[in-house]
Amino acid sequence: MSYADIEPPEGPPCDDENCPFHGKLRIRGKLLEGVVVSDKMDK
Repeated sequence: MSYADIEPPEGPPCDDENCPFHGKLRIRGKLLEGVVVSDKMDK
């Protein structure tokens, strides 16, 4: 991983190749942490 202060999520490791924590995808830019309010799009 490219950032030393970011820890992988708790739980069993996933088998996704595109996972930035357990796969080969690199973390670039900024990571945002928050709560999803809605998954629907407004007009």
